Amino acid sequence: MSRPAASQSWDFTRLALLATKFALRRGFRTGFLSSAQAQNWCRVFGLIGNTAGKYIWRQSAGVLLGAVCLVHKFDFENNGITDAHVERCREENKISGIKALIEATVMCPVCGKRQVLQEQVPGVEYCACKDGGGVEWERSHDGWQPFLERENILVWRRPHQAWPHLFAYKVYGRYDDVSLCAFVETQLSTSYRTKWDPSALDLRVLHSDSLLPEAGMEPSDKDKAYSAQDLLYWLIKFPRFFANRDYVFKRRYRADVPRQEVVIVSEAASSRCGVDEVSGVHRVHDYWSVMVVRAKNSDFTQ
Repeated sequence: MSRPAASQSWDFTRLALLATKFALRRGFRTGFLSSAQAQNWCRVFGLIGNTAGKYIWRQSAGVLLGAVCLVHKFDFENNGITDAHVERCREENKISGIKALIEATVMCPVCGKRQVLQEQVPGVEYCACKDGGGVEWERSHDGWQPFLERENILVWRRPHQAWPHLFAYKVYGRYDDVSLCAFVETQLSTSYRTKWDPSALDLRVLHSDSLLPEAGMEPSDKDKAYSAQDLLYWLIKFPRFFANRDYVFKRRYRADVPRQEVVIVSEAASSRCGVDEVSGVHRVHDYWSVMVVRAKNSDFTQ
């Protein structure tokens, strides 16, 4: 018996987000990007500044990933994630929109201070109104309801449209001691994910496509956004008596210099992507994930 695919939409974002700080503090100093990814990111951050470009390359040099079961070259031009889709995802999940979500769901309408979800966390000024300190769980904004709070992290969820007993999740977090460059590298790393996540039996890049301009571009081009995308295979271990799940998905990442943001959009590839299903493993066809990461200043390495 297998669960619908939507139940997994939370895993890739939540586990990576909650593990990032731990990973970096445990000495994440060795690169885990593929050779193609390293070159793409070196070029992306090279547009932002030589320091950041050298940082990415230094973290990623010399690391190679094997290819698996890709029958033919993936057609990113016709089947990849488009610019318009990336921008739409950014607009729907822009960081500035979190303020309205917080005010509508976890702020006291009387005093304007934060209400408590499960328990108080350090550094937050909470509501002290009589009978007003706790969150009213039925409060929602665009279907999102408060779900979880930890230090510097808030989580909302809303029912899946097709399977209302399952949920999509939205996470907002802030790290004051992790650079955007290091955070994004952790999110894009494939082999490193298999080191800290025991459920990730396999996670690798099958094919990469650079959408970056050729070398020799004009300095004015640095005001634009640059990106690249991958086709990945991901095999997840499920508990005993359940079939393991695997995913074949597209992932596009875009560095937007003027906005000081990186947007990472992932979604399942079609069944015609050229990767055969594995006997005994349940292929997930309904998967998506969006991450918007913003630097606190113009230096992506600080």
